[in-house]
Amino acid sequence: MNAYPALPFEKVCTTTFGRFNVKVSATNIHVGCKNTCVTIAIKNNPSHVELSWLSTEEGGCALDHKVIHGTDTLRMVDLAFTLLRKYFPSVTAVTLLDDSGIYITDNDISERRMKVYLKEAYFLLYGKTWYEDKFGATMIPPTAYSEYRRKADAGFDDPTKKPDTFHFGSVNDELQPLYQSSNTWREFINKIKSKYPGKEKYNIISEWYRHATSYILGIGIIPNWQIDITIRPTHVCTTLQGGGGTRRRRNQRNTRKKFPTYYKIGPYFENRGPQNKGW
Repeated sequence: MNAYPALPFEKVCTTTFGRFNVKVSATNIHVGCKNTCVTIAIKNNPSHVELSWLSTEEGGCALDHKVIHGTDTLRMVDLAFTLLRKYFPSVTAVTLLDDSGIYITDNDISERRMKVYLKEAYFLLYGKTWYEDKFGATMIPPTAYSEYRRKADAGFDDPTKKPDTFHFGSVNDELQPLYQSSNTWREFINKIKSKYPGKEKYNIISEWYRHATSYILGIGIIPNWQIDITIRPTHVCTTLQGGGGTRRRRNQRNTRKKFPTYYKIGPYFENRGPQNKGW
């Protein structure tokens, strides 16, 4: 493995799951290719670090036109965490404002796309948020996370948390038989996942998922989350290569397009394939 260079640098990183452009400076870590797909922002001091961008919706994350989705999405983020641990060894956690989501087609207006927020939607379907499930994210402070988990674990299985009547918007007639034949929210949600596999289940819950989540938790899902990066897998660059001559200068010019200096906190999108965007 090539020695890791001093900061700042931008090189092609070859891993066991793909090749990426990586750029590391004192303020940001970027991983991507045509598009920047992961950005970690290091604030004024290294103790304040944010996962400020994660998106694979538009593709262009890896060289050689490889589509990054599923497990490779997690590996790509963990590659950024690996670089963070390498250059900022005092950092043990990364914070995030969980604004992740997917775009679906509106149930009533087929031409309109709407965003479903995974913080509540994924929680409703799987009992955890997406970052909680995939990265072991917890809340800040830890006491808030303990209270959230206590309410979540009880709410799905407590029949008193499931009201006798509940309206499901445009899919009300479709879901009422499933709802009325279920004793708890968990039983009802499991029936939805069985009947509506794949991305369709997000369309089915899109109009009412936040309302249902409030019944289950009795509290809002606190937006301040953090990921303990000390327990995340390590994915190293087996080689780090730079360009030269005209090609290198061309790559440097393209860098300004690929890696802007600032990224707002954005959503996470999973991409199942070049022609099938979304979950």
